[in-house]
Amino acid sequence: MKNNRDNLRIKLSIPAQIIPAGDTPIEVTLEDLSLRGMLAYAQKIPPTDQVCQILLFPGHHKFELLIANDGSIIRVEDHRLGIHFNPLNIEADRELKNILLTHTDDPKSCISEFTESALFLDPLSAAHFHLY
Repeated sequence: MKNNRDNLRIKLSIPAQIIPAGDTPIEVTLEDLSLRGMLAYAQKIPPTDQVCQILLFPGHHKFELLIANDGSIIRVEDHRLGIHFNPLNIEADRELKNILLTHTDDPKSCISEFTESALFLDPLSAAHFHLY
């Protein structure tokens, strides 16, 4: 089994919001993103091991919500939150893969990881990705 740190991680600075269970939303900025989770910078630090809702805004505008999913805060270090995604639904999975593919420097490795991933739900979705 692969170590989670071996997974493709894309450096990406986009706004996001996490909403810890029963708490107020926290504005964060992504630092990197993968199929399994994200690393984000936050001024306000929630406790670890907390379930939260995750909202990603890749268009840099809150009205352009692209991905909403649940996850868990698994690590907090120097105002950086390590967040692990819960299993994604088909639409969120497709959108996340699209973001990763759009921002990677190595599209072939990216697609290879998609096909190896347990999150790869739709074998025909690879047709949506084009290498330029």
